[in-house]
Amino acid sequence: MSRLGRLAAMVLAGWVLLAVFWGTTVSPATAQTRAPIASSGTDSARSILERARASVIQVNGFVSTNSAPTFHGTGFAASPGGYFVTNYHVVAEHVLEPSKYRLEYKTPDGKTGALKILA
Repeated sequence: MSRLGRLAAMVLAGWVLLAVFWGTTVSPATAQTRAPIASSGTDSARSILERARASVIQVNGFVSTNSAPTFHGTGFAASPGGYFVTNYHVVAEHVLEPSKYRLEYKTPDGKTGALKILA
């Protein structure tokens, strides 16, 4: 299956591809994916979470210039360079009314910035 075909299948399955716009306050290294997490008998849930944490962002949706989010969810790094995937329901309000809502991300270390839906 082609790359576009796989992307279309993800979208149809309810996934949305997001792009982080890296400003001066966020380093692309924050979004770099890590090696796959293989669980061993000695890994605790906490250690697995710590290894995966840098690949996860919070997705927030805001009405106009409001500072309190109207909706939120999470996304995970799909590739280095600021590409993340989230579920459609997380950003559905923005998709349906893009002039009313804006999207932002928040990293585990508290950095924030704008998001754009790519697919």
